[in-house]
Amino acid sequence: SGETLTRVLYDLGKLLRVGQDKLKHGIQKAGPGKLLLVFDYLIARSDTIKYPDAYFEKALGTQLDRI
Repeated sequence: SGETLTRVLYDLGKLLRVGQDKLKHGIQKAGPGKLLLVFDYLIARSDTIKYPDAYFEKALGTQLDRI
């Protein structure tokens, strides 16, 4: 369900150290499907990312440019 997907997105964001406000904005702006693509990108690079919030915003912006 949509509620379950939202919970998974917030859990992934927490795991990746992305703030809830940024996640909420990402869900509203890009939607859950695009956000999962961004998370996939971040997970692959999580060991080298020092500032996850900033990286999330940059990756989300890059992903949105491709829509």
